[in-house]
Amino acid sequence: NPWVVENIIEYNLTGIFCYYANGVFKNNTISNNFVTGNPNSGAGVMVYGASSNPIFAENIITGNYTGFYIINEATANLGNVFNASSNDDGLNHIYDNIAENGQIYSVYSNTNQDITAQNNIWDSEDYDEIAETIIDVNDGSGTGEVCFQPIYSNEIMLGDVDENGVVQAYDAAIVLNYSIGLDPIPEIDPIPWEENRILAADVDGNGEIQSFDASLILQYSVGLITSFPVEDRANFIAPVGNVESRIEEGFLIFSAKGNLMSLDINFQSSINEVETEYLFAKNKNRIALASAETIFGDFLKIKLYEMDNLNYSVLCNNEKIRTSIKPLENEINLDITNISCFPNPFNPEISISYNLNLDGFVCIEIFNVKGQFVHRLINEHQTIGEHKIKWNGIDANNNSVSSGVYYFKIEKKGSFTATRKIILLK
Repeated sequence: NPWVVENIIEYNLTGIFCYYANGVFKNNTISNNFVTGNPNSGAGVMVYGASSNPIFAENIITGNYTGFYIINEATANLGNVFNASSNDDGLNHIYDNIAENGQIYSVYSNTNQDITAQNNIWDSEDYDEIAETIIDVNDGSGTGEVCFQPIYSNEIMLGDVDENGVVQAYDAAIVLNYSIGLDPIPEIDPIPWEENRILAADVDGNGEIQSFDASLILQYSVGLITSFPVEDRANFIAPVGNVESRIEEGFLIFSAKGNLMSLDINFQSSINEVETEYLFAKNKNRIALASAETIFGDFLKIKLYEMDNLNYSVLCNNEKIRTSIKPLENEINLDITNISCFPNPFNPEISISYNLNLDGFVCIEIFNVKGQFVHRLINEHQTIGEHKIKWNGIDANNNSVSSGVYYFKIEKKGSFTATRKIILLK
């Protein structure tokens, strides 16, 4: 596709005519294109035909009868701030395009295709007033919509998510919470956020609010960086982080191996206790974490109560990693193997069996779904071989427990811990 840049295009019947054509039009001045008294003239830019989808960025379009005239199933990209490209960020000045009847026509769309026109400067900063200068499906023209929000505003302070005039660690905390679906500032802007707040939070400019944005805000707040990647996306490459995980003594432990600044983990099952020294946010099955400086070594421990098949996805900095751990396979050649529970679900009792490969002190305890202690079945020294024990749904105070999900934890002191889910049905 051709690039058309840094031209002055004026005093024509039509300024630019994209007839079944594409291309990138940047830093041009497109003005005063009309013939007085000729109703078929006056488009600063005319886009025609189903295969047309040109890009316009950082242009000045003024003094025409119509800024953009888009018809016959064509579309155009007049600004898209929610994709990875840095060549289509809008910043067009579209103003004072006035027809002979005195009507302002910034964009005239008679097509069935939607048109993105975000982050531009218009005749007004009022959304309703801008909409009056745009003809689209909302005015009965075609079925496509001109999506012009958000508009450009020099009042947006990148990283200042709470809009208090300062970029702080609190802004990073807000971003972490929002990134996992929480509602961190409901009294100011309940989810989903307004577009201007999203722009302030999406400081890496990839179109999503993620834990890596929180890391960048932390870095900015302590002076490690003086600008954000969204301001120069063409020259920014996010560091590729390296993280490993393992199961140890009932915890899922994450260890950073290089270039890790943030992490977002999405589990298929619920998570409980979390241990970390870094800024983090947590909901039922998701954790987001961020740091101002590179993370090294073990940095996150998650207490596990359901380990039969642990699956999760990881966003490492802003790169997705898919992974899973199946603890039963990891326990091969460990001190305790062949752990089973039958029947499961159970009523009135369940039999727990396991094979002890080395003599040692063994403890088996029951917990409820909240992680609260229920009963200790054994706490004694055992010898090599197969062992069995039964639980009849009685707690430590000899009371019957209610139906529901429970977990038994089997531990060989100093070397091995495993947890299994069991269900009591009455």
